[in-house]
Amino acid sequence: MRATSLAFFCLLGCGSRTATAPPAPSATGLVVSTLAGTPAADPTNAAWDHAKPFTAKLVPQDVTEPRLRETTVPEAEVRAVSDGKTLAVRVSWPDATRDDELALQRFPDACAVQLPGIPGPDVPDSQMGQPGRPVHITLWKAHWQATADGRPHTVQRLFPNALIDYYPHGDHVAAAASGNPMASPAGASQDLEAEGFGSLRRAPVQASVAHGVHENGRWTVVLTRPLAQPLTKTYLAIAVWDGGKGNNGARKMRSEWVSVSVAP
Repeated sequence: MRATSLAFFCLLGCGSRTATAPPAPSATGLVVSTLAGTPAADPTNAAWDHAKPFTAKLVPQDVTEPRLRETTVPEAEVRAVSDGKTLAVRVSWPDATRDDELALQRFPDACAVQLPGIPGPDVPDSQMGQPGRPVHITLWKAHWQATADGRPHTVQRLFPNALIDYYPHGDHVAAAASGNPMASPAGASQDLEAEGFGSLRRAPVQASVAHGVHENGRWTVVLTRPLAQPLTKTYLAIAVWDGGKGNNGARKMRSEWVSVSVAP
């Protein structure tokens, strides 16, 4: 996103830019298929084969520090479906390694979907919005997925040879024990909001869900969020992190705004 960091998200970009008009979104974009039933949360469900794929071109987040200096994921396939009450977006990208740990110098794979906070054709900057022009972000991380699937996130598992004489919270990662929501989400995703670089915050209501699968050298993730009103014309942007290549925080791959239309 010229501004994306899902430019979003610049997790967490810092810095500022002078106010300029965002670039026009691409006229060719994503088509959302309408459903009679609930969208499939399973990324491997055959129902996704009926949703039209869109290839989103990705570029490194190079607008604010810390910048990503290399292209790690050049593109991602995006599909979307809606039952009128929820929007489900499936993001799939090549990644030879499954990076689902968060530890010293070990970063998880991740992806996010960003939508304008205010519906309409006049979108804010695609990199995390602008002051007074917010964006909504749904973020998924591979280590959250592993924890949601039942794998313990403990010091003993991460560092089996570590010796601890005394630990006030038992065998826990300190951030999770302190209640840090980024360390211990309720599931595999979080809802975030932003109005420009450095403004990323946890949304007051956590309503989205996500599930990811790593198979045959690819991550495929479905991110589902409720709709405040029936979906018509809108835009979205995505971001992808390759943890094995050091992508973390603002160091990510991003798209510009993608035009979204609803199939009859």
